[in-house]
Amino acid sequence: MNFVKKISQLIILLLIVFIYRFPSSAANNLNPQKKENSNKQTDLIIFSFDRPLQLHAYLASLKKYVQGLDTISVLYRASETCFEQAYQRVATTFPTVTFLKQGENPHQDFKPLLLKAAFETTQNPYILFGVDDIIVTDFIDLNRCIQALEKH
Repeated sequence: MNFVKKISQLIILLLIVFIYRFPSSAANNLNPQKKENSNKQTDLIIFSFDRPLQLHAYLASLKKYVQGLDTISVLYRASETCFEQAYQRVATTFPTVTFLKQGENPHQDFKPLLLKAAFETTQNPYILFGVDDIIVTDFIDLNRCIQALEKH
């Protein structure tokens, strides 16, 4: 789990760097050099364990503030029936999000589910990782992040 946490922190750090490098107030002033980059998107894999309420808030904030996301997958684990039912309600609220449930032995099915999320449900060359306790509070254009990554 430390690996996932470190990857999530790295992705958050990268997003923060790009947000401050390209503030949202200057979003309309960016003139991309290459037109073929103007429609690239990224996929997102979210990890969640017994936190459907926080996941709901994260997904709602993504929908409101983030541009350039394509496929969103949630790899989740529910320790009790009440959490499972709450995750099902979140899945109903966000029907375009793919939910992948860990089973009774999460140590054995985490890797196969992660590989499925990363290579079977995604279709873009870029993947972000996130955790359920993130809430986006300002606009992020991931296409601009991709352009910056490809430029540098």
